[in-house]
Amino acid sequence: MHEFLAHHGTPSDDQRRAMPPEVAARIIGTLDTIPLAQPELVNGLVARMGDPARMDGWLATKQLTDSLGDAYDLYWGDLGLLRVCLGNEHATAVFDGNEIDYIPLFSDNSEVLKISRLTALLQDSGKVLSVAQTGTNFGQSEYNLLIARRFVAGISDEHLSPAAKRAVIALVGLDAVGGILQGHDVDDKLAQFRADWPEEFSGYREDLMLSSYLSDASAHSTFRLYRNARSGFPEPAVRPEDAQLTFLFERHLSGAVTLTLDRCELLLDRLPGINRLRYLLTDELGPYAREDEVFAEVVTRQACATGKDSWSVRDPHEHGLDFYILDALGSLGVSANILAYPKDRSDVAVDHRYWLPGDGRVWGRSVWVGNNVPGEVGPHPQEYAHPNPEIASMQQRVLTADRVYSSNIGQPLQPEEAWKIIHAVENLR
Repeated sequence: MHEFLAHHGTPSDDQRRAMPPEVAARIIGTLDTIPLAQPELVNGLVARMGDPARMDGWLATKQLTDSLGDAYDLYWGDLGLLRVCLGNEHATAVFDGNEIDYIPLFSDNSEVLKISRLTALLQDSGKVLSVAQTGTNFGQSEYNLLIARRFVAGISDEHLSPAAKRAVIALVGLDAVGGILQGHDVDDKLAQFRADWPEEFSGYREDLMLSSYLSDASAHSTFRLYRNARSGFPEPAVRPEDAQLTFLFERHLSGAVTLTLDRCELLLDRLPGINRLRYLLTDELGPYAREDEVFAEVVTRQACATGKDSWSVRDPHEHGLDFYILDALGSLGVSANILAYPKDRSDVAVDHRYWLPGDGRVWGRSVWVGNNVPGEVGPHPQEYAHPNPEIASMQQRVLTADRVYSSNIGQPLQPEEAWKIIHAVENLR
């Protein structure tokens, strides 16, 4: 649990943790006199955002929050939604949704990657402050822009060009796509946005408009997960009893989250400049394949071919034996359990457990190391030390001698691991 909880005492009866008025006043009072973020921390984060490799939303959000110093409350307060949600919890859902479904389309340009990722983190950066100052988040646009401008101003031009900074600010301040979908007159807003947009990124403008809207709005739907800041585990971004925007969205045939067909047609008409993400609006095949899409496809195909919801396969190799157990879980997705037995040892295994939760990603849920015989009690914690130092370093002892590599829980599955699973499933006989 973060120091925020101790600093501001226990939550209210409805579990909301609002930013205290005096903290809001201090943040407002110092915005023009001191940098909002610590330069060495924020510049390091922004530098990593130019890498096309997938980033973890919780880690990115934590690094941004850590860079804010005493202003970390901006992400550790309640957003004032119709459901309990901290700023950093929503930010992880937005960032991960963007990372899973839209970021790969911009991987050819490191500056555009930074624009898209920073926008995902900063879109609601002032909402907690709005709640603290006004009692609601209805005036969030003003506060989002206030915080985003101060945050971006602290990034060196070496790590983010002035043109890219202007693009981030323009995207954070944009409130037009939702208006189009609701039939509002947004012509003036669109004209202002286009006037503010830097010419250097003109070819990406409307694609970034769409991706920033989709990633933010879909974080209020059942299509997304967020990292619970209290427990550290991924959970549904909304639950059935919550007010939500699930009705706006559906899955594209690629697995990515897109708008329903009628809403896609509205955007195609009003935003003809959408290019890279156009396939999401036209129900065409996407330009790339994600390892998690292929994983889902082959598991589903195998389930259809065999007529079974669960099956297994043995994969012997020179180092031992890998035993795959796969389960199709219907609307809940797919799980994969891979037991890796070392050569000549059938009594000990490394047990990798993965879960494809049905939102377009593969999660590495846990890695266990130890005796695989159910119910057999292993050595006591102080007595056990695995001879392999790599395995020993990742163990956390429990009485049954099973080990959990906790930092792997909830992390996206790496492509090489996913393709190994895919290969095994494709070659089932």
